[in-house]
Amino acid sequence: MSLYALGGKGKKGEATSSRDSSLIALQTKQTELEKYTALNDLTSDYKILQTKLNDTLGLLAIKDIDIQEGLKTKTYEISVVNQKHEELVKKSLLNRSQFEGQLKEKTKVISDLKVKEGKDIDTMIEMDKQIKFLNEILYKRNQSIQTIHMLAPKCATYNGMIKPLQSKVLKKAQSEKPSFA
Repeated sequence: MSLYALGGKGKKGEATSSRDSSLIALQTKQTELEKYTALNDLTSDYKILQTKLNDTLGLLAIKDIDIQEGLKTKTYEISVVNQKHEELVKKSLLNRSQFEGQLKEKTKVISDLKVKEGKDIDTMIEMDKQIKFLNEILYKRNQSIQTIHMLAPKCATYNGMIKPLQSKVLKKAQSEKPSFA
């Protein structure tokens, strides 16, 4: 083999090798470009995702503020309801206490009235007995007066009046007081 052939072969080999190197470099650059493009796409996607995340975080912050304000409002409403409940419980206990006091007073008044009624009935029975007794005395007295008049001698009257002696006997009979036993 000649040097020329070797050299030619060497140049041909160098050209192939240079071409292979260029192909490898080109492939490497293409791979890097693909990586860069993919990375750029990822970066764009990342920026889009970052924007969406920031928007979502902003919305969540607004929702959190709304929820906090709603909780404050609900807490206030609950405290108002609790205060009203406590007032109603106090009123209820007071009303119950007053009702129980009035019920005790009513019971006492009723029992006092029953006792008084019993005493009044006893008094009325006693008064009825006394009235009967007094009526009996009056009846007997009237009979006694009639008897005295019937038994009394007929005497002369002067202008329709009984003489003084008989008048004294009549007054004595009328003035006798019955004894109450």
